[in-house]
Amino acid sequence: MNGKQSSRPAPNDGSRWRNSGALPGTDHGWRTSRVSRSEPQIEKVDLSAVARETGTLLQPMNPDRSVDFVVEKGPTAAADANLLRVVMESLLGNAWKFTSGRGLAHFRFGVTEFAGESALLCP
Repeated sequence: MNGKQSSRPAPNDGSRWRNSGALPGTDHGWRTSRVSRSEPQIEKVDLSAVARETGTLLQPMNPDRSVDFVVEKGPTAAADANLLRVVMESLLGNAWKFTSGRGLAHFRFGVTEFAGESALLCP
């Protein structure tokens, strides 16, 4: 693009998100490439908080939509917080799109037992 930015404003109606697969206000491809080029910063991450933040970004896209969004407290991980946000946005964003035709969508994020081990439960 000749190093110039477009003077045309980005649409603010959610169509950019629907077309790109990224949440509103994010440039998913840019964030993914930026995260993958940087050294991981491993820290304790509250996965419930990341899921809640992502849900908060999704709801305004369809304010009249009926969604049962349950996030259990507790799951944490030693991981790169920025990378986990990108993953959560992709995971929940895909579930949000997949359930768009349903009258009531159910999202649950938490921990369950699987084969005697703790496992994350997500849409």
